[in-house]
Amino acid sequence: KSEGCYVKEPFTLARAAYLGLKSASKILVEAFGNQQHAAEIVRTGQQDLSDYGSRNRFDRFMPIDVVADLESKMGPVVTTELARLAGYVLVQLPQLNPANAHLMKVTSEALKEVSDVFARLSSFLEDGTLSTAEGAQLDREIEEAIVKLLTLKAQIDALAGKGGLE
Repeated sequence: KSEGCYVKEPFTLARAAYLGLKSASKILVEAFGNQQHAAEIVRTGQQDLSDYGSRNRFDRFMPIDVVADLESKMGPVVTTELARLAGYVLVQLPQLNPANAHLMKVTSEALKEVSDVFARLSSFLEDGTLSTAEGAQLDREIEEAIVKLLTLKAQIDALAGKGGLE
């Protein structure tokens, strides 16, 4: 089993960014129930997995192949954090069966979701403030709208002969 990846100071990003990666690594390993279960599918050992999520082992970070192996089973936990650090949002691409999707239905679903975002935002702003809970709810609404818009894009691409998302 590998020793892991080491980071030397000075760091390129703010310390908080690396702490976010530590937290994401810990959450990813915990999704398996325990370190032993996670260690069964990667090249590193239980102690390595513990170190990758530990704030006390700031010199050790999860190698990219270990991230890939774990996320292949549990979803993009660390990858989502990396995207956020780079100023991006990670959105799962829609699964589309062009034979079963009708453009007008997909279009109306996308329009409805986008409309829901603005209706909810307007409702939340009636009192002149936006709470943390309201912001989180808006985030979910926006993510749903993005997925519907990506589905619409895939449908249009399929109909136009592009073969899907590019």
